[in-house]
Amino acid sequence: MQQKEGQFKGKQNFTLYWRCWLPDGQPKAVIMVAHGLGEHISRYHNLINHIVPRGYVVYGLDHQGHGKSEGQRIYVDRFQIYLDDLKTFYDMVRKDNPNLKIILLGHSMGGLIATAYTLQHQQELAGLVVSAPLLKAGDSVSGGTIAAARVLSAIAPRMGVQALDSAHLCRDKAVVEAYDKDPLVCR
Repeated sequence: MQQKEGQFKGKQNFTLYWRCWLPDGQPKAVIMVAHGLGEHISRYHNLINHIVPRGYVVYGLDHQGHGKSEGQRIYVDRFQIYLDDLKTFYDMVRKDNPNLKIILLGHSMGGLIATAYTLQHQQELAGLVVSAPLLKAGDSVSGGTIAAARVLSAIAPRMGVQALDSAHLCRDKAVVEAYDKDPLVCR
């Protein structure tokens, strides 16, 4: 397996970090990964170690405000920025792989980003895979909570979100410990 990494300028002129893993043989297709909230692409080593040896090229970027990318941690002015940055990244990946099909894979918030991107650019992709996509807030969210969130958003638009309780991340204690010790994870 070979690896590449680099940077590009995103929609808001922030420098965004990306990585690529290439199989040793002839690649079958490209899989672009959109990571979840607070994560970064380098946390996906289990997935990468599973699919790259099977002949797939994997590309992933750290979204604005995540991992090694610039920007306020876990914040964008508008959700569309994630999609615009992904389009810039897609164009770069396509240029490097003109004859390979591209499949978009997203996890959690990345699943929402991947789904929204696919709705805007479905002709570009050979497929979409989502894992635990953040597509809808739970039905238990009350109208009062939604109203309060709108007011807070207007008053303090850059206010952070509550940190994820890492104990609920995975049953594998080693995975939880690695997450807790990872300096690139946003908390």
